[in-house]
This record gives sequence, structure tokens and C-alpha cells, in this order.
Amino acid sequence: MAIEDAAALGILFSEDYFTGDVKDSLAVYEKVRLPRATKVQSSAAKAAYNINERIGEFLTCIKIAKHISNMVIARLLE
Repeated sequence: MAIEDAAALGILFSEDYFTGDVKDSLAVYEKVRLPRATKVQSSAAKAAYNINERIGEFLTCIKIAKHISNMVIARLLE
């Protein structure tokens, strides 16, 4: 989660996308990250009891990172 958060914040505050308004950038961050964070927390609770949850989460990390980058960029381009 921390790496995903760092990637999202890095994009939002990069020279290409940062508008100078920290509050607006953090609002975009929250809108993009909250659904993912909620899903991960739920999966982590399930994974405590089910090994298949852990394996499935691990195998999708690369897809998720790419998806987050695309979501942040799309939101910025709206």
C-alpha cells in the first residue's frame, strides 16, 4: 500500500500534473485511493484465514500499480 500511495502522490505532485493547489491534489488522491485501500484492508482480513487470498493479492500487484497510475492520470486529465 505504501508503494502504491507513493506512486499516486508522486504523479499528483509531479511538474506535469500539479496545479499548485495542494488541497485539490489531495482530494484527487483520496478519491482514487480510498476504494483501493478499502479493498486491500478487506482482503488482508480475509487473508489472515485463507492462503488463496494472499496468493491472489500478490499476483495482481503489477496490474494494480498500472491501474492506479492510469486512474490518477485520467482523473487529472478530466
